[in-house]
Amino acid sequence: MTLYEAAIKKIHACNGVLRPANSIEEAALEGWRSWRQKAFRYKTTPDVLALIEYRQGHVCAGCEDRKEGRKLSVDHDHRTKRVRGMLCVNCNTLLGLAKDRPTILRRLARYLVKSGKPKDF
Repeated sequence: MTLYEAAIKKIHACNGVLRPANSIEEAALEGWRSWRQKAFRYKTTPDVLALIEYRQGHVCAGCEDRKEGRKLSVDHDHRTKRVRGMLCVNCNTLLGLAKDRPTILRRLARYLVKSGKPKDF
């Protein structure tokens, strides 16, 4: 069953407008709309995005943190629009501010190590 089929299961058509039968179905429909919008933007399908998140174990591919109650963002190559994975808002913002350049991120990591901060490298 696709995400779409799961989302509209038991949803009733009323005057040509999809209306959920209860709040659980409303949440499912809203979740589907969000996936559909993301999929359209990145020229893929909602099922592919859901599969990527599932394969990542529903955790951020960057910090590997499970953001309870928060959605993961679609990380993509800005030139090709190819989806790379799913990131939390913080990691996605970090990549954007670093302009997706690994050299900037490596320099920042070296800077932190030199300053005696984190020892997890």
